[in-house]
Amino acid sequence: MPELHARFGGSSAHAWMNCSATITFTEQMPASPSNPAAQAGTAMHDCLDVMLKDANKNPGDFKDATIKGVLIQDEHVVQMEVALDAYIELTNEVPEDAKIKSEQRVVILDDTWGTADILIWTKDHLKVADFKFGTLEIIDADMNEQLMFYAVAARKTLKISPKTIELVVIQPAMDPAMDRYTVDAQVLDAFEESLLAGRRAALAPHPVPTEGEWCKWRSCKLICPLKLKPIQTLTLPNHALKMDDVGALALKLHDAQNWYDEAVKRIQLELEHGRDVKGWKLVAKRAIRQWRDSEKTIAFFKKRKLKPDQYLETKLISPSRAEKLIDKKTIATLADPVSSGNTIAPRSDKRQEVIPAAALGRALAKLV
Repeated sequence: MPELHARFGGSSAHAWMNCSATITFTEQMPASPSNPAAQAGTAMHDCLDVMLKDANKNPGDFKDATIKGVLIQDEHVVQMEVALDAYIELTNEVPEDAKIKSEQRVVILDDTWGTADILIWTKDHLKVADFKFGTLEIIDADMNEQLMFYAVAARKTLKISPKTIELVVIQPAMDPAMDRYTVDAQVLDAFEESLLAGRRAALAPHPVPTEGEWCKWRSCKLICPLKLKPIQTLTLPNHALKMDDVGALALKLHDAQNWYDEAVKRIQLELEHGRDVKGWKLVAKRAIRQWRDSEKTIAFFKKRKLKPDQYLETKLISPSRAEKLIDKKTIATLADPVSSGNTIAPRSDKRQEVIPAAALGRALAKLV
């Protein structure tokens, strides 16, 4: 997997096409150390690249190997098996005259390029596929900016004029593991215009920041003035608080907490990699006692004539752990999502509102 990154790359297109300042702000931030999840994703990408180029290689061949500093374990092998099966399914459906490239660099301009995981094309059709090894959220293929970027770049680099373009996300941790979406050439033309307009806006002398969900994975949110302003201007009203005042302040603190949580994660990442951050240090978490030797401890309890149910606990594993042993569809027939209780969230939260019994009681009382 390539180590170099374009200033305007495909993986960050969603951000810089929506926020003109994200490139400038990000370049003001020190380079972030790679986190374990990103390192694992890169390692699995590299393994897949080898397998796509050598049909004799299988995911199990990489078990216990160290790739890019990551020890390949069973969980990685399973993800790669799912990803490879999806790739085989994708390539089996194309005609014999189709051309296939993996890890193909595609260029729009000197500073605007990327590397597509998979490109498959014929005279009239182009497939652009990308492996996603994240487990925190589902990545949709529907008008996916990164894949659209690669499609625009592929047209230029490969000098092709496909009538239809299929975008494919292969995400082994999700079910289904493959999401697909098709656009026509006119839609891609319009996207290319927006892409170039976004690049021009980002290159302006004073690019304007814009907040949105694209901020989520951007390191620059720690210095973005739009993110800092609510924290810097957070003050209490000079009168007795009413509940609406408390609610308004809580919303401000909610935004500030998001910034703080992100800042703490970044500071810890810097310290874990041996970098100094003034005012902060690494400390050990609260110590929890653990048995030095489980077998010796059990033998000791037996000598003391303790019954097994006094020192051993047996319980079912969680549905999440069971899904690593049995397919998700089967587990879904055996387990239901059960909330552990209620909490609060801003009105902007997508979760459905819970109507408490007390509120229902008051509403019913008004009808009587």
